Amino acid sequence: MLAMDASASAQPDSNSDSGPASAPSSVVVRTDFRATAFWQSDIRTGADGTARVTVRYPESLTRWQAVAQAATTGSLFGREQLTTRTVQPLVARLEIPRFLVEGDSAVVSAIVHNHTTNEVRARVRLQPEGVEVGAESDSTGRLLVLAPGGEAHTEWTVRALKAGSARFRLTAAGGSVSDGVEQSIQVHPHGLVQQFARSGKATNDQVTVRVTLPPRAPGSERLEVRVTPSLALTLLDALPYLADYPYGCTEQTLSRFLPAVVVRQTLKTVGIDAEAAMARTFGGISTNAAGAVSPSLGSRKDLSQLDAMTRAGMERLMDFQKDDGSWGWWKEGSSDAWMTAYVSWGLKQAIRAGVAGVDESVSRRADAWLLKHLVEAQEDPALQIWMLQALLDRTSGPDRELSARAPEIQSALERLWPRRKELSAYSRAVLAGVFHRLGDRERADTVVRSLPDGAVWDTTPDASVILGATGAGGLPSVHWGRNEGWFRWEEGAVETTSAVLRTLIQVDPTNSMIEPAVHWLLKNRRGMQWSNTRDSALAILALNDFLEVSGELKGSLDVSLFLNGRELGRRAMTPESMLAAPVVFHADGGAVGSTNEVRIVRHAGKSPIYFAVDASCFTIAEPVPAAGNDLYVRREYYRLVPEPTLLRGVAERLELVSDGAAIHAGDRLEEVVLVESKRDLEYVLLQDLKPAGLEAEALRSGESLWLHEVDPKRGASMLKPMPPGVVTEVEDAGRSAWAHPEWRDREVAVFVHRLPAGLWMLRYRFRATTPGDFHALPLSAGALYVPELRGNSAEWRVGIRDAARH
Repeated sequence: MLAMDASASAQPDSNSDSGPASAPSSVVVRTDFRATAFWQSDIRTGADGTARVTVRYPESLTRWQAVAQAATTGSLFGREQLTTRTVQPLVARLEIPRFLVEGDSAVVSAIVHNHTTNEVRARVRLQPEGVEVGAESDSTGRLLVLAPGGEAHTEWTVRALKAGSARFRLTAAGGSVSDGVEQSIQVHPHGLVQQFARSGKATNDQVTVRVTLPPRAPGSERLEVRVTPSLALTLLDALPYLADYPYGCTEQTLSRFLPAVVVRQTLKTVGIDAEAAMARTFGGISTNAAGAVSPSLGSRKDLSQLDAMTRAGMERLMDFQKDDGSWGWWKEGSSDAWMTAYVSWGLKQAIRAGVAGVDESVSRRADAWLLKHLVEAQEDPALQIWMLQALLDRTSGPDRELSARAPEIQSALERLWPRRKELSAYSRAVLAGVFHRLGDRERADTVVRSLPDGAVWDTTPDASVILGATGAGGLPSVHWGRNEGWFRWEEGAVETTSAVLRTLIQVDPTNSMIEPAVHWLLKNRRGMQWSNTRDSALAILALNDFLEVSGELKGSLDVSLFLNGRELGRRAMTPESMLAAPVVFHADGGAVGSTNEVRIVRHAGKSPIYFAVDASCFTIAEPVPAAGNDLYVRREYYRLVPEPTLLRGVAERLELVSDGAAIHAGDRLEEVVLVESKRDLEYVLLQDLKPAGLEAEALRSGESLWLHEVDPKRGASMLKPMPPGVVTEVEDAGRSAWAHPEWRDREVAVFVHRLPAGLWMLRYRFRATTPGDFHALPLSAGALYVPELRGNSAEWRVGIRDAARH
């Protein structure tokens, strides 16, 4: 038998005072509003099977549910549940916002309930701290007359003048009954951390960048300038990802070691100490971080592990090769033309990079298989061209001439040439390389001239569709292929852009699209690497080719940085020390002003100057302006206006609520968020700081939320921002992105797993609850693991009026 008792004390349900209000000697002010009154896991009963527990209830006046569960030392179990209630004759309730922002004003309400059978004349007082009470403040309190079983209401207007904590103490007393409550909220500072970025490339002896910061909190300024003689040096940081990849199919086995051995050979060719360089390879930007970047390789600072990995990879590939000379995805799988061509081509790259112990007969057997099956791929031009590349990529000797004269190859080329305009950019790039190897300059140049068709340019990296021009300069980028929604290997953007880049370097090394393609590849990494092993391997090989022909590894650079006329430092970079790039200059506090001139001066060296200037501050401007760096956001609020229709009953029309406009308590609003990403991103966080007077309609965090891609209907230039009222300016583009929302007191936090480049829209709804004048600080968007990518919307201000008064 399980027994349980629960009890709650209450003031007597009586009130003998029906005359003027008189306060008791002291008012008990309630401050303990815990949701759980008591919990204990190890209560032991007496011999009679009962136990008594004394519980001190929190000071919330509500119903409580008590649950007891018991178990014997054997296998008997019991459960009992009771409900109790804490009450008192006079109850004071305080209605305040969940938080405030500096400069907010809000209506604070007091509601007093009389649970007695007599009339109560109660004196009600509000004693706030941390906020200013409006002119209606009364130090002696206000008299409320409450009928038996009735309630009364009064309110004050408070204004938040400074950040910190605000405390509200409400007391109500009449005769022998009284009550008091005390609650605290946070007053948040007005403003947020904003980031401003500028980047570019200079070939002259001096470059000047101007950065203007908005009004800000003193001492919050930070400025960082990064200088490097070659962006492509960052390709070293992707090698640990390939080296550590835990799986070993045919493609991954080759992709693990091939880029590393090719990069090593390039470094040796230009006279850089490859031993020191490849030690850095396994440590990322800083060798001290090696363990975190690549735990299994980070402790080694020599080439022995790379050599061992290469030998093991070669042995595995030899073991995977079938008797007929082909490869499949795995050793036990069926022969695959694409995989056979990839391994054959890759082995020739390894031979060219000086890898010892590669048996050329292995690739000859593979080429024989490819030549035999070449005609079978004539209905798949992309595959046939890829097979041709492997067949014709001979290092030297009579085999190269023999392959070029093979009738199967000549027949395939003659079939492909008339169809070249139907090919993807990837296939056209590889085909141009094939003609180039054959010495057919005319056909190679013809195909290369077609590569601008289908290229996707971003010539205004600092311009936003939704915000307009936000900066000056920036490095333009170009890519080919599809970022999302592709299924075949020749459609992906990273692999396609890498193939086009390699062909341009080989066939037309002065082509103006080469550097923009390099910029796009570097901007679209995921951390240190690209999306998969093959993408990463081919991107590294393409960037390696760029380093070879650009001459950036052979040069040197000696630069000084000046901020507002004062030299912050001077650094010299030699071919050996370039591997520690970028050079970083820092300034903060008093060195950074409202208008800043950053000047980089070359003292020696012919290498280009790639620079990136990142500034940040805690802005206190009102309103806070929008800002962004490769990531831009905008939000708008619309009032849902009910309208009767003939066929659909009552429909809701969206009416734009501009900054500073007034709405009424009880109005429903739909917020529309536009997110514009200039590159493919992962793990993006949107932090939407809502005004204190709004409450989200959604109640449960974690339920799915979707972003939908949209196409802006605009006839103006991209440098002209979209006009207000974006709902009528965009249309659905078909793609969607899943997000995880959390509805918090102060913000809506939206976590987006993958956000492809493009323009995206997100919607959710609020209800106006508290009268006052409120600031909605900007919505911020940022890539969680790439902190320099950050953008914020403009601030929005709203007045909420009590609907009962209008």
